Formats: sequence, C-alpha cells, structure tokens
Amino acid sequence: MLTFRKATIEDCALYHSWANDPLVRDQSYNTASIDLGTHTRWFSERIINPDFYFFIFQNESQQNIGQVRITKDKDNNAIIGVSIDRMHRGKAYASQILNLASDYFLTENPAYIIFAYIKNSNAASIHSFIKANFVFEKEIIYQDQPSVLYIKTIQQCK
Repeated sequence: MLTFRKATIEDCALYHSWANDPLVRDQSYNTASIDLGTHTRWFSERIINPDFYFFIFQNESQQNIGQVRITKDKDNNAIIGVSIDRMHRGKAYASQILNLASDYFLTENPAYIIFAYIKNSNAASIHSFIKANFVFEKEIIYQDQPSVLYIKTIQQCK
C-alpha cells in the first residue's frame, strides 16, 4: 500500500537528487543537470506557493519511491510531472502515484484539467499515464520536442 504526503522544505535535497537522475534528465524537456543552489532557490520559492503541489510517495516499507508535482496554470489548467527513484523503477509505481496525486488534486480543485506533456520517445511514461486514467488529447510539439498531451479531469477520477 502506497502512502503520500505533501513535501516540505526538508525534502529539497531528495527532490534535487531525483531531478538529477540521468534517466529523469534524459526524459525531461530541459536535459541539463541542475546545480544545488539553483534548485534550492527554486524549491524554496515554490514549496510555500499554494499553486504548487509537491507529493512524496512511500511504499509499505516507508521507503521514498518517487514524487509528483502539479502546478496550477492559468485558466483552471494544471501541469503534472512525475519521477520514480531509480531503485524502484519497473514496479508499476508510476501509474499508482499519478492516480493518487491527480485524484487528490482534482478533488480539491474540481474545475481544473491536468495536462501531462510527454515526449513521444517516453513509452514508459505514456503507459503509466494511461493506466492512471489520463486520456489522450493530441500529438503536439512541446518545448521543441515531438510530444503527446494527455489530460485528466474530475470525471476520470475513481
């Protein structure tokens, strides 16, 4: 059974290590590694902003397995991002944490639509978002990359 909590400032280093994982950087739209100072400033500003949702997920052994970020955007839109700790990949956690985080967010913000922008080459993420009840919207060029857009609304929540 997975549990989650909202991240705190004490999770800054953990988020930094996940963000700089080589596979995470490769699948991100910005593939450059992130220095700790830049990350700390970014994280410190956003963790206290109510438009940013940062979730830490743990497995039944209380091991940190991954994170989901949801950012409120304009016009009742939100953007979601996810990463799984390298020691816990391949265990079907991504779809579970995406589902839990998005349902939580949409229950609190039922008028919102969550947008998931995924590189075409990231088949594992596409599969995870589908399993988490996200619906294919369209193929697009996002941040100069061939991508797909998946969405989730309150209607797709379990």
